[in-house]
Amino acid sequence: MTTTVFDPKELRRIFSGCPSGVVAICAEIDGAPTGMAVSTFVPVSLEPALVGVFIQNTSRTWPMLERGTRLGLSVLGSDNEYAATALAMKEGNRFESITTTVADSGAVYVDGATTWLEGAVWSKTSAGDHFMVLLEVHSATIHDVAGPLIFHASNFHRLPA
Repeated sequence: MTTTVFDPKELRRIFSGCPSGVVAICAEIDGAPTGMAVSTFVPVSLEPALVGVFIQNTSRTWPMLERGTRLGLSVLGSDNEYAATALAMKEGNRFESITTTVADSGAVYVDGATTWLEGAVWSKTSAGDHFMVLLEVHSATIHDVAGPLIFHASNFHRLPA
């Protein structure tokens, strides 16, 4: 068996060739909206309804979100690039220019997203420098307001509806 060691920067460039959708994961924590953008979202199971996301071990946002009983997942559309950029910021008020809707459960959704999912953590598993979080989907609302927002080659791209 041959093992190849990759330079992390080169591996990031290789992985960036795989386009992916962009999802905002948000909740109201201690009375304030808290959230992040992820581009590693995957449907996992129909019975039970499960989706998966992969979060960096170094995330400072996930430990706060993990405290929420319900999380809002907003599948971002081509009109939501500003939200994806804001939610990916390392510093500052991520929600300053984002219009959101807060559910009674505490899940927070980005207005204008193509789909809203409400979920709860099902499991969390270590995966190298990330961890995989499976979320059980409790409800969904489809808006179909725009085409998808795609992350490819380290940039956002808009696709028509």
